[in-house]
Amino acid sequence: MRFALTMSFLVVIYWAWGIANDYLFGDIGLNFDLFIQGIIKVGFASAIGFVFVSACVFFVTTRRKQKSAFESVIIDEYGTEFNWPIMLSKFLPEVIAAPLHINMHPLEQELLGFLNGYREWPQDINDPSAGNLADAAINRWRAVHKLHNVTELHRIVALALDLGKVLSYAEKRSYAPWHKPWRRDKVSYVNKAAVHGGFSAFVLSTFDTFRRLDENTRQTLLLAVRFGRDPLRIPSNSPAIVQEIYSAVHRAEAASHTKKDATISPESLATFEQHLSTYAQGMLGQIPLTNTDVKDAAGVYVGGREAILVVSLPHFLQTFAGCLTPDMREKLDLWELKTTVQPTWELVTNKFRGLNALLEEWDGDTAENGLFSLSFAGKIWPHCMVIAATPEKMPMLYKQLNKLPAAPHQPEPAEDDASLLADIKAKALSIDGLLG
Repeated sequence: MRFALTMSFLVVIYWAWGIANDYLFGDIGLNFDLFIQGIIKVGFASAIGFVFVSACVFFVTTRRKQKSAFESVIIDEYGTEFNWPIMLSKFLPEVIAAPLHINMHPLEQELLGFLNGYREWPQDINDPSAGNLADAAINRWRAVHKLHNVTELHRIVALALDLGKVLSYAEKRSYAPWHKPWRRDKVSYVNKAAVHGGFSAFVLSTFDTFRRLDENTRQTLLLAVRFGRDPLRIPSNSPAIVQEIYSAVHRAEAASHTKKDATISPESLATFEQHLSTYAQGMLGQIPLTNTDVKDAAGVYVGGREAILVVSLPHFLQTFAGCLTPDMREKLDLWELKTTVQPTWELVTNKFRGLNALLEEWDGDTAENGLFSLSFAGKIWPHCMVIAATPEKMPMLYKQLNKLPAAPHQPEPAEDDASLLADIKAKALSIDGLLG
């Protein structure tokens, strides 16, 4: 359309110059017959040229919609069906007035310039109060700026997290009547495809500054953006920084629109309990154990007929929080590891107690509120659950644990220094009594 308008404008200019040069300012002056003939000839040629260019534009734009023998139907994990012809064209991001800031990564500059073109694009097509795509991304980016220990990778993901919505949503325009030029067109937006991170990662990959990054950085950014709204799908072999980026970006986003309350509402606890019923057993299998020689182990598989599993409750909650929404994690204060007693601890112990899987006696020691203070992996773990993952109660976890070697030494009850000293003295006196 731009090409057609440009050609039409040039033809009109050429026609006006011909009229002025040949009929108005020539040696013979104004010749009315030649003037009329010139208007007819040039006007007819202009009309033919305009029709030809318009036909070419129409043919090119409609050609893409015609099916050929090269289409393939692809259905992604969200159920969206794609039936696109094979084309060499590629999405090219349009950068508008990118800010030039010396302390800003070049990719941040391009992303901000790209978002400038989507000041009217909705952030959520079903929630008009969510604002537009550009403001939501920039507010998230500013919130990430306020966090400590963040890098340019965190800020880039904050801007790119929802870029896929430029492809998932489509603009639907109702043009005003031509005879009422004072009226504005009515613009609405419709769903063209399911919103998911694959589109966002694709759009991010088209920026020139992104392609100039090293391979590891590109992979980290694509993983963080691709699974930024679906953390349970983050591949287990992803770099640790991917999880760090997810936590930082969503923590900043949740804090920006969630009112922090000192007390946790009953509704939040009820929602947390529902998630426990769904994910608690599965999350036990994701705790790093000493049996697998991993770093930062938070549990140990003891073995036995009941498949005894010892897990640190604070570390279990840190792992379990990954299946919660960012707003829920903010309300329950589950972004960081908490080693002090939390309101959610009782819900966790009650859940496993209700499954008859929580052991409350271990090696002659009795649990306090369902928790033990144990020593394993060369450390003292003050808040541990002892879980009996029998095949009747937890078949999937039992099968997973049976593939691991049992621990060579079982965890031992740990006590504070005063208790240990008193125990040593008592045993020494008993020995003295036996010897006497």
